[in-house]
Amino acid sequence: MCEFRVVPPVRPSHSFYVEAGEREVNVYYFDGPGLGPAEQTFLDLDDDGEVAAGILSFLNDLVEGRVVVVRKRRGGLARIMRRDRISFALFEAATDLAKGDPAKLVAVYHWNASDELTFGS
Repeated sequence: MCEFRVVPPVRPSHSFYVEAGEREVNVYYFDGPGLGPAEQTFLDLDDDGEVAAGILSFLNDLVEGRVVVVRKRRGGLARIMRRDRISFALFEAATDLAKGDPAKLVAVYHWNASDELTFGS
């Protein structure tokens, strides 16, 4: 297993990890609060370079701002059952932000932007 950590340029309290195993690569973004990190998994590394190209494309999209980290509120019963973990993080295409329910957004993190979009708690 091989792992490396990168600290986002404008958020020293956050961490970004790429972890490579024998047949998979996991990409994680930890922002501290809530339930776990944003996570993306790439499988079948033995396939003729397509997976490696997909990983590089994903990382490039993240750095260029086409992919962002979104922290969302958990809904209904899950929120009641886990009061200590009322939100979760995920990677999302920046163009998809307008499609979601803005009431569920807690924060949006852009890789190079210091102006984090934070929503009510």
